[in-house]
Parts: sequence; structure tokens; C-alpha cells
Amino acid sequence: QHGYSIADFKRLGFGPVVYEDTISYYQELFMYEEFSVNLMMKGMSQDGSRFYFVNDFRKLDGTAVASIHTKACWFDLEKRKIIPPPDLFQIMNNVNKAQDFEIISKKNVRKIKNQ
Repeated sequence: QHGYSIADFKRLGFGPVVYEDTISYYQELFMYEEFSVNLMMKGMSQDGSRFYFVNDFRKLDGTAVASIHTKACWFDLEKRKIIPPPDLFQIMNNVNKAQDFEIISKKNVRKIKNQ
């Protein structure tokens, strides 16, 4: 959607590293049943290097179906360290924020509870 392909990440020498995914199922969906997915930023470090987002799956009537909580960071493939995302900070900063959005740090990113 914002113009970054796998080839772009390879050329720029960085990519996302997911270190925790938590999936919660609330209700079943049937084959071919339509649903929506809403992406919300639950937390992000001030420089955008670490982030926590939620994919919220709902039936078209608004009933919650599932959620995926993802904690991740941007990683420089050559230096082998966590880095702020080149050219992506503004895009990430414009993602819808969850009501309980918080600034995260290296110390607290893994301690944030999935809700």
C-alpha cells in the first residue's frame, strides 16, 4: 500500500523482526463469510524502532472474531542491530492508534500486556 516491496527491504538492508505474536479466537467464521480487519498501533518507541500493533478481526455486524497482537522491531541486516525505520516512521506514526496506545521502550516492550 505504501510502496515497500520485499525487494525494497532487501535493497535498503533492513526488515521487520517479529518476536511475539499472540492470537486470540473469540467466535468462528464460516467459509466465505465476509469480515473486516482493522490494524491499530498499540505502542511504538519514540524513534519507531520498536512497535506493537493489533489486527482486530470482526464480522460485518461488528462482532469480534479474533485478534492478533504483534510485537516487533526494525532490524539492520548488515549491522545486526535494531534501528529506526528509514523512511517508514511517518507511515507508521499515521496508523490508527489504539485507545490504550503507549510509548514503548527497550525495557517495557515485552512487558506490555495483550488485551
